[in-house]
Amino acid sequence: MLKSPEIQFVITQDDNLTKISELINFYYKNKNKIIVLFNSQKECELLDESLWSYDNISFIPHNIYSSNNMSLSPVLIANKSLIPQITKYNMLINFSDIVLSQYSSIDKIIEIVMPDTEKKAISRSHYKFYKMNGIEVTTHNLEEIIEIKKVEEYEPN
Repeated sequence: MLKSPEIQFVITQDDNLTKISELINFYYKNKNKIIVLFNSQKECELLDESLWSYDNISFIPHNIYSSNNMSLSPVLIANKSLIPQITKYNMLINFSDIVLSQYSSIDKIIEIVMPDTEKKAISRSHYKFYKMNGIEVTTHNLEEIIEIKKVEEYEPN
């Protein structure tokens, strides 16, 4: 029997991708290989811009996966219409309207809950899907996660 990935719903209060970039940066620094999945190419490009401008000192290696660019980087931004081979990735951050729970290489799926009504409805349907399939789900606020991660980052080992 395949192990179910950890499912975490992360609620954000706005559409600003800076905090999402901060979250991605934290998981990247902790050696995760991440796919970020969107519904459209435009959304992929917006995150790409956010990751490029996130930090002037460091760089989050990433690229947008497309039929013209199939190179794999530690952070891969993808459109749901062209989902990459994800066996080399252990984490999925899902902004899309599809549920991807069938991939055995994924240890953690983060479902981003955006503030607008339509996207909240999509998140609710994903939540119901996981629960109906007996998969445990946790819910957190993005701002709280970022604060916790900042504290963890600066605590001595």
